[in-house]
Amino acid sequence: MFPAVRTRYSPRLIETIIVAIFFLCSSLTSQTHAYPFTASGQSEQDLRFELPTNGNLRVENLRGGVIVEVWSENYVSVSALIENGEPGRSPATIQSSDRLLSIHVAPKGDAPPVNLRLKIPLRTHVAIMTHGDSVDVRGLPAALLVQTIAGEIRLDLSAQANASLVAESRTGKV
Repeated sequence: MFPAVRTRYSPRLIETIIVAIFFLCSSLTSQTHAYPFTASGQSEQDLRFELPTNGNLRVENLRGGVIVEVWSENYVSVSALIENGEPGRSPATIQSSDRLLSIHVAPKGDAPPVNLRLKIPLRTHVAIMTHGDSVDVRGLPAALLVQTIAGEIRLDLSAQANASLVAESRTGKV
């Protein structure tokens, strides 16, 4: 089976994660809007998006890593850092509906890596997926699911955080 490290967790947390995953995987409604956006190299330009009422956010970056900071604002801030430093159009597509805010970067041959930087509200139920790049999370959102095939996952929490953690690896160390 899979090596696993488990700490004490409550049924309420498991229920919250399951509900978040259900909403994150549900199909988007007909009121979906897609927003491709531009980003200038290493600049701090960002776009701001309202989080759906249920707090569901899905981030999939198949061309780089994801850096997330939990903050006290009520909106999601998104910026893209293109590794080659050249200004240009970001390959990220953002879709918004009344149930889900989705950010997706598709793989593309020899294109330079793109790292996503997000600031998310405390109430966010977020699922993050990468292929082989790292995910850094600073702070504690309402629910968090991180999956990566070969990247590192770093979680920075305050000493006062009240959180349960389940970590599994098929081949690596936890």
